[in-house]
Amino acid sequence: MLALLNDPNRPLFHRAVAGQYPPGSTFKLVTGAAALHEGIATRNTVITSRGAIFVPNEYDPRIVQRFPDWAALGPMNFIQGMAYSSDVYFYYLGGGFESFRGLGAELLARYARQFGFGARTGIDLPDEEEGLVPTESWKYELLGEPWVLGDTYNMAIGQGFVTATPLQVATATNAFANGGVLYRPLLAHALVDQDGRTVREFAPQVIRRLPLSDANWAVLREAMEAGYNISPLLRHLRIPGLRVAGKTGTAEFYGRRNERGELPTHGWYTGFAPVDKPEIAVTVFVELGSGTNEAAP
Repeated sequence: MLALLNDPNRPLFHRAVAGQYPPGSTFKLVTGAAALHEGIATRNTVITSRGAIFVPNEYDPRIVQRFPDWAALGPMNFIQGMAYSSDVYFYYLGGGFESFRGLGAELLARYARQFGFGARTGIDLPDEEEGLVPTESWKYELLGEPWVLGDTYNMAIGQGFVTATPLQVATATNAFANGGVLYRPLLAHALVDQDGRTVREFAPQVIRRLPLSDANWAVLREAMEAGYNISPLLRHLRIPGLRVAGKTGTAEFYGRRNERGELPTHGWYTGFAPVDKPEIAVTVFVELGSGTNEAAP
């Protein structure tokens, strides 16, 4: 037991309910849902990624900060932006850019909480953690610094200060699969006595119903399925005869940079199947991995 307790890999730490990690691009599902519902974007909203956006500092315009994409992906509609997981597309949706109006930090945080982030799910397990949905007041109280536009950009792609447990990501994914009902996850289905008689049943518990229209849920499911049809992130993982909707995430975190100067990453995958009549949702988190290469397979 001492060997397990002292193992630096922490095998007894319940990562699913107590691990708090940047959700990376899985959080783009929240940003996208909020943008559709608020009228910031539609299925046909085209945004062009030239590989990065360059944003003047709010306090000193002579300083220009670069916010990169993973590639220069060109013009994309909403379906393509989600399928290719374009950071630039979601910078626009979250924080806006030039003449494009984004959600802003307050709305983004509000929708994150609606999807269950920043609060315990209430699962019947001990030691569950809340994760973090950051706000302007939180940053100022903790760090003594004002919220800046870059914080909103980072949050929109699941980076920066936002953290989530794998269970929170899974619970949110269920809402995308079922059309907007956020359920409290339960392990126990029923309690039976020694003779097999049911003493107590544990019925599904609704936390809340999310306000998106059926049409917008359909767009989001289409965008998640498109990752398997048009994107190099998931196309090689298609399963013949099975329609799957999924989203990868490769989340940077502060640590030792590699020889290329890159921060270490965790890998995420979340999705459900079959798309037309979901039966199962799956969320995978891989420490020190990537979404496409480790979590999704």
